[in-house]
Amino acid sequence: MKGRYKPGQSGNPKGRPKGATNIVPRSSKEKISSFLNTALDELPTIWKALKPREKSQLLRDLIQFEVPKLQSVAVEGEVNIKSMTEEQLDQLAYKIYSYEKSK
Repeated sequence: MKGRYKPGQSGNPKGRPKGATNIVPRSSKEKISSFLNTALDELPTIWKALKPREKSQLLRDLIQFEVPKLQSVAVEGEVNIKSMTEEQLDQLAYKIYSYEKSK
C-alpha cells in the first residue's frame, strides 16, 4: 500500500485555512532574511577566497533561487520505423544515444 489516500485526495480536503501562517514564525523569517542580506553583501569577498570546485558548488546551490527547476515529461507514442528515411533513422538513433549518454 503506497499511501492511504487516493490520487487527488488528502487528509485535509478543505486545505489550509485562509490567513493561516506557515510553521516558521515571522520573527524567525525576519532574522534569517536579515542574516542573508548581510551575507550577500560579503559574497564578493567570499567568492575571491573560494577554490574553483567550491565556486562551482556555490553556483549550483544559488542557481535554484534564480532559475526555475525543469520537470521531466513523459511522452508516449508510436514510431513507424518502416516509413522513415535513412536520415530520419540516423537522427532518431542519435537522439536516443545522446539521451542514454546523458543519464
